[in-house]
Amino acid sequence: MSVIWSLCQLRELGHVIRYEHTMQDIETALNLDPDMAVSAEINRKSHDESSYLKIKPASIRMMPCTSILMFCTWAAFLIIHFVN
Repeated sequence: MSVIWSLCQLRELGHVIRYEHTMQDIETALNLDPDMAVSAEINRKSHDESSYLKIKPASIRMMPCTSILMFCTWAAFLIIHFVN
């Protein structure tokens, strides 16, 4: 179950990255003013000031860690269950 959870999280992160690239491509094609852009690569100043950027790297690092932790927890419970 934890392996499936990990695969779901990796897929979700892939979608987030894809949407960010799509936003950047659309904003570049429309020649938007950098102050009006949503993507981090075009509007770096606004993104650096937001709390979203401060949370994002931590959540990306934590997602695989929770999957590993859950795998170890499930394995420990299975071992305890079959030993008893």
